[in-house]
Amino acid sequence: RLDDLERECDALAGDRQTALDDPPLRPDTPLDVEGDRAFYEYLYGPTDGPNYPVLSQLAELADRIRSDRDHVASRLARGR
Repeated sequence: RLDDLERECDALAGDRQTALDDPPLRPDTPLDVEGDRAFYEYLYGPTDGPNYPVLSQLAELADRIRSDRDHVASRLARGR
């Protein structure tokens, strides 16, 4: 099951990377209304956190899954 979760994280990260390569809005797209520009900045503007928070969370989750899988394998190998 942990292997399945790791594969799912990898697939989600790949999908997210593809979405980042082709966002629905771009800064060079004419935005007619100031509210549109503010919304774009909200979605794609710089933040104090990681540049790609979804990818960051997926990487952390995948690392945790690998760690848990290794822990389970070690316990099974020791017979516990």
